[in-house]
Amino acid sequence: MAALSPEVWLNDQLKQLKCTCQLQLAERVVALVAATEGFRFAMEHKVPPLFPQSKFVLVLGSDGQVRVLWIAFVTHEPQPNLTSTPFILKVLSEDLNSEKAAQEAEKRGVALEYVTVSTQATDLEEYLKKDQAAALSRGAVEDCWDDVLGFL
Repeated sequence: MAALSPEVWLNDQLKQLKCTCQLQLAERVVALVAATEGFRFAMEHKVPPLFPQSKFVLVLGSDGQVRVLWIAFVTHEPQPNLTSTPFILKVLSEDLNSEKAAQEAEKRGVALEYVTVSTQATDLEEYLKKDQAAALSRGAVEDCWDDVLGFL
């Protein structure tokens, strides 16, 4: 069985939600999960380009929104064999399936919101499951991202 391309998969998922897919949506999603974005973020914000346990979460909203959440441990002091830190970086994209993103992404990029939160977590996958699942669900259903970004 052949794997579906990102474009075909996204189109199928959005059809199930009875939503349309903007042109080049898959390209915008793939661009955000490339290593270049993390490095660009590190250089722009003057942090070491070291992001242990980096994860990407693709969120498909009930109204057809498509967002990428990048989550990773972050530090200002690189250390060998670092697997976690006391801080988690969360970077959330704008709706990549909007007409605005489709028209402007190539020229200006996509808007990103970010926050760093302190944590005692040491495993990002567990953190996502235990501490972020409800917040991500609320973002997908209600288009409210405050809980994900920690703006309570």
